[in-house]
Amino acid sequence: MDNNGKRNGVGGDFPGSSGANGELKFVFVPPALADEAWPFVLEAIERARAHSTSTWSPQDVLREIKAGAAHLLFTARDAIISVLVMRFLEKFDGNKEARIWIFWASEDFYDYFDKLEDYAKYYGANELTFSSPRKGWAKVAPKLGFEVAETLYRKRLI
Repeated sequence: MDNNGKRNGVGGDFPGSSGANGELKFVFVPPALADEAWPFVLEAIERARAHSTSTWSPQDVLREIKAGAAHLLFTARDAIISVLVMRFLEKFDGNKEARIWIFWASEDFYDYFDKLEDYAKYYGANELTFSSPRKGWAKVAPKLGFEVAETLYRKRLI
C-alpha cells in the first residue's frame, strides 16, 4: 500500500485518471497540464530513474514535456499504474520513431501495450523503440514484438 492506501499505484486522483468500475484508462497529459499532473507522476519518474544509467533529472523531464518535446502518458484504474514519457524522432530515412524515454509500471503492462502502439501510430510513428540497462528486458521485449536493433556502449570522458 502507498501513502494514499492504494495498492501498488503512485500518485493520487489526478482528474481523468480513474476508469469507471476499475476500467483501465490510457491518458495523454497535454503540455499545458504537465504542472498539474506532475505531483501524481513524479514518484514513478523517480523510480524509473533509479533503474537508469542516464543523467536526466526529473526537472529535465518536466521541461521537455512542457515544451512539447516529450509526451507524458499514464495508465490508471483506481490509481496510476504506469507512467511513460515518449519522444518522437524524425529519422534521416524519412521514418518516424516513437522512442520510449522513461517507463515505470506497478503491474503487468501486456494488457495495454497495444494502446501505446496505437498512440505512437496516431502520431505518425512507424517504429517504437526503447533502451534499458536492465537485463530482464531481453526476455520481455521479444514477447512484445521488439527485436534488438543495436547495442549502445558508453565511455564517460569526464
